[in-house]
Amino acid sequence: MTVPYRIPNNRNRFSTPVLAGLTLFVGTAMTIAFWPGVGTWEVIQFALQRKLPVMNDWKSPFIAGIYWVSDDLFKSTGPILLLQQILFWSGLALLVEAAFTRILHQILFFSAIAILPPIWITGIMLWKEAWTLSLLTLGIGATFAFLQNKRTIFAVIALLSTILLTATRHNAILLAFPTFYVIAQAIVDKASATQKNQRRMILIV
Repeated sequence: MTVPYRIPNNRNRFSTPVLAGLTLFVGTAMTIAFWPGVGTWEVIQFALQRKLPVMNDWKSPFIAGIYWVSDDLFKSTGPILLLQQILFWSGLALLVEAAFTRILHQILFFSAIAILPPIWITGIMLWKEAWTLSLLTLGIGATFAFLQNKRTIFAVIALLSTILLTATRHNAILLAFPTFYVIAQAIVDKASATQKNQRRMILIV
């Protein structure tokens, strides 16, 4: 018999507001400090490819589309940086709240991640790796939150972020497996106890 893994429930009522405030502060500070984002060679490629009748350098059509929409609507890459910050820090906050029960531990872990140079340097870049990092973090955070309280909204967030994650780069499909396994297992747990129905639900997911 398989014993399901359960993340300890967070009984501290102040942890959510504290984490929300810390997330808002860090995300806002990063956005203001590095507005409108740090361009890379891919940014130039997005601009060059748009002038061609057919794309001949397939970075990521999904990321290129986001860049073009931002350029059309706002004439700036700043909104891209803002969205990346929202996705990443929100995902980290969900992960921290689900994994740690004490506010002090949550703040220390969140702050430790925030000051790691590879994390914030990647997060301010306007390239596909930043989107991969942001969507992966949100997917992991929402998955942990779902395991903690079984709320459907977190399962939906986890699935949507994971699906979009696979569009950021060709090999990101491997990063989608853990989330889909968790969601599939949750659905099977609620399905009929018959082996036939459980297999059908796994196949559908």
